[in-house]
Amino acid sequence: ERLLAVAVAVRLHVRFADDHDALAVAEIVPLRVVRIMAGAHRVHVETLHEPDVLEHSLAGHGISAFRLHFVAVDALEKNALAVEIDDLVPKNTMPISEGDTLSLGKHTLTFVQAMMVHWPEVMFAYDSYDGTLYCEDAFGSFGASDGQLFADRETFDRKYLDDARRYYTNIVGKYGKHVQKVLGKAGGIKINRFCPLHGQVWDKDLDYIIDKYQHWSTYEPEVKGVVVAYASMYGNTEAAANLLAQKLNERGVKDVSVINLMMTHPSYLVADAFKYSNLVLAAPTYNNGLQPMMRTAIEDMASMAVQKRKYSLIANGSWSAASEKVMKEMLSEMEEMTQIGETFIIRSSMKPEQSADLDALADAIVKSLE
Repeated sequence: ERLLAVAVAVRLHVRFADDHDALAVAEIVPLRVVRIMAGAHRVHVETLHEPDVLEHSLAGHGISAFRLHFVAVDALEKNALAVEIDDLVPKNTMPISEGDTLSLGKHTLTFVQAMMVHWPEVMFAYDSYDGTLYCEDAFGSFGASDGQLFADRETFDRKYLDDARRYYTNIVGKYGKHVQKVLGKAGGIKINRFCPLHGQVWDKDLDYIIDKYQHWSTYEPEVKGVVVAYASMYGNTEAAANLLAQKLNERGVKDVSVINLMMTHPSYLVADAFKYSNLVLAAPTYNNGLQPMMRTAIEDMASMAVQKRKYSLIANGSWSAASEKVMKEMLSEMEEMTQIGETFIIRSSMKPEQSADLDALADAIVKSLE
């Protein structure tokens, strides 16, 4: 025997009127027991006691499979409030625009628009008294700071840079032109400190993190090096990818990163694609197409506007090899992508007589790094 959980969808409409007296519309029943308006079409369920009514309507995507909560339906309808607006909107609000100022005594804040860094409505605040830029998500990072509130170049480079790069490239990577506009505005004022919403505070070495943002927002690689990313089903594509990485190392290429896409989130490849000048993508054919993990990784790189990179391919297939074709088609839709060397093609597994072809690909990649 097995226990099945069945979600029965119904729809409940409740409207607020001038008369705010509560009306009983349903019996409160024990948790996990659903007995309300059987036969109706559906109901979107959210807790009323946690968010307020205004937020409630906007958070309607979260639906509980096992619980039933009483809800307010359509609290926002055509952008009009269903309850008294004065009860919901705080009195101490002030609309702001680019260049507006707010005096706080000795501190005066000037507001700077920073569209798409990383939300459309983002505004930075610059304090002219001490030169602090409250920069929202700019110059922020993933990860915990290990108790180190203030950043310094040496420690940041060693412990936090990879997280900061992965944060930027996977959230703001697509909006390089917008970041360039913000950097241009920042260049016209004296800044002594960056205070992001998350990540460390920068009160020295500002040129260091600005230089990183300059590279990332112009899609110029930080390092002349190679990231080798592979998706392998039976280990044969993985073996070829690792052998190529070894050959590159033997030829003096020290900056080589190898990523197993079967085990690693594609955000790490996006970050390394911003960091390194060269990509190697290795994948087998799958269902007359491309192995899904590699397809997702390339789609993510394209969505974050990875460009101006040199790439090489390792393609695996037997009866109807298609991975090379699909990878080339996907990469061709990205800007300024240049293939280096011939695609290294294997049929299920690499044969001993193919070693010279892999050597040739390694030599071509090394030459492209000069």
